[in-house]
Amino acid sequence: MIRLYALAAGLLLLTWFIPPADGADANEKKAAELKWAKGVATDFFDVAFTGKLEQAESLIDSSLQMAFAKDGETRLREWLNNSIAIRGFVDPVFQSEEIAPDQDEAFFKGTFKTKEKGFQFSLRVVKDKANGKWRIGYFQFREQEEKK
Repeated sequence: MIRLYALAAGLLLLTWFIPPADGADANEKKAAELKWAKGVATDFFDVAFTGKLEQAESLIDSSLQMAFAKDGETRLREWLNNSIAIRGFVDPVFQSEEIAPDQDEAFFKGTFKTKEKGFQFSLRVVKDKANGKWRIGYFQFREQEEKK
């Protein structure tokens, strides 16, 4: 009987020192989701910067597509072409990345450049509620200020 109590006490002590698997699994899932979202962001830069507009459009979230469509059916493609594709942007570098606690939105900040200028960007990648796919939900960039 004493052995049974000793075994039970030993198992109880072991559970205090072993981290719960759920926490590790949650962190692994969070890291995997962030990695996938970053892959979508990288793919977006690759296709948008090289003028592959149809592919770039396919990576844009439906709510952002609808916002552009209010100004005309071809407005999104015009924005992709005139604001991004023809500008000669290259070398996107991610400087920071975060994922929302519920893991349905990832936020990235970084830089890219042209031959003459550097730019800072903010980009949000959101998980579509209907199909679970990561898509670009927000993209803003501005010219970097000259260092004095």
